[in-house]
Amino acid sequence: MAETRLIALDWGTSSFRARRLDREGRVLDLRRTQDGILTVKEGRFEEKLRDNIGDWLDPAIPCIASGMITSRQGWVETPYVPCPASRAALAANVVQRRLADGVRIGFIPGVNISGGIHDVMRGEETQILGVMDEGLALHPGTHSKWALVEGGAIRHFATFMTGELFAVLLDHSILGRMVKGRDHDEAAFLRGVEAGARAAALGTLTHELFGARALSLADKLAPNAIASYISGILIGCEVASARNLLGLHDEAPLVFGAAALVDRYLAAFSALRRKAVRGPQDATVKGLIEIARLLTWL
Repeated sequence: MAETRLIALDWGTSSFRARRLDREGRVLDLRRTQDGILTVKEGRFEEKLRDNIGDWLDPAIPCIASGMITSRQGWVETPYVPCPASRAALAANVVQRRLADGVRIGFIPGVNISGGIHDVMRGEETQILGVMDEGLALHPGTHSKWALVEGGAIRHFATFMTGELFAVLLDHSILGRMVKGRDHDEAAFLRGVEAGARAAALGTLTHELFGARALSLADKLAPNAIASYISGILIGCEVASARNLLGLHDEAPLVFGAAALVDRYLAAFSALRRKAVRGPQDATVKGLIEIARLLTWL
């Protein structure tokens, strides 16, 4: 433990990740559990933290945390930093708490944008600013985030509920009743991507989604391909419309996140003859390190 200089926490809705880092920011150890904030009962976040990494905690070693742990449903609600939001602005608004035994935890704020459609993010800001100073970032997930970064600050961003809508459709709609298996079908997915791009151009998303049912009833879409087709529609619609929303038509986004999901998005970009670049897998820890250094904690 003498090597440890920082504990980096990525605590989201459905998962908990903690890393021990040395003075150079190298990862000495990683612990990952499914103890997301929604599993924590009666606000017992400190108890859950000690269950997971109690043997790491030391008053001499600061902890820094990002993700939904800083939300209203989390441990400590932090303020939103308005765009443009830089690393320095995030560091300046970190909310610090000390536990009874002296352990210090810094909770990173989220980012918001107003004017037009109000939007917010928590966790993704740390990842985005951990891996880029300029360009377009795409972090796909339950709530996909597209962000324009200029001069080391998030200038503008937009959220798409693609992943959540996919889950709702499959679990709570008539489309889901027809699904037989959710294994990825690449051909059906790419077919859906084309339908999603068409929906973005014509404003016909719900029509294209119902088409999954109609195609299946006509025996033109196998039951085990429906889920992939719907996924393709939603991702294709997102990819085709997001860049127009941000006013960027030719910028190739840096796509980072869960590897399988990144693969799917890159396939959608390719199918639509648009450029995208695969990003790093360690965006969260890079961002946590950058902010910890601004706080002189590392």
